[in-house]
Amino acid sequence: KCVGRATLTIEVEVMFFSTSVEISCERKFAGSGGDPSFAQVMEPYMLNGDTVRHAVRMDGDYSGWPDGGVLTSANDAARWEEGLQSARIVPAAAQREMTTPTMLSTGRSSAYGLGWNIDKVRGRAIHYHGGSMPGFLAYYYRAPEQGVGVVALTNLGAGSAEIILRRTVQEVAEQVAPGSTPL
Repeated sequence: KCVGRATLTIEVEVMFFSTSVEISCERKFAGSGGDPSFAQVMEPYMLNGDTVRHAVRMDGDYSGWPDGGVLTSANDAARWEEGLQSARIVPAAAQREMTTPTMLSTGRSSAYGLGWNIDKVRGRAIHYHGGSMPGFLAYYYRAPEQGVGVVALTNLGAGSAEIILRRTVQEVAEQVAPGSTPL
């Protein structure tokens, strides 16, 4: 039997006013005893004004193209980051190439490597990439010199959710390795 539980608390502070909202949910899967499919676990949702509605289902071929997204779980994303840090999955030389800024035809640097936005915070490299499709958002932030990688995945897609997701990822990274983010 598979059971998933999640709780999200959002705190808002504006001058002398503060409030928080907590949302909790639980999902139980029954049946053959095997793991649920990705589609069963990750129902896509969109925020429409103040109403949460089901989003359009993703096409089964979505991740079958080179410029498509990556379908992953939190556990797999953690294993991927661990593999990057240890250079077991992608050799160090290939990682350097992935995180080297692409040169434009004008001769200027683009601040984008092979799949990573590239920047520096306090003189140290950071790599990040976000993505979305109807009903899903993801944000991946790395500060490799500090050994930090944070990935957040959500099945709620909306404009403000992207800002909250990016900020949450950076807050977590900052707690783990102070000075590793622009915060």
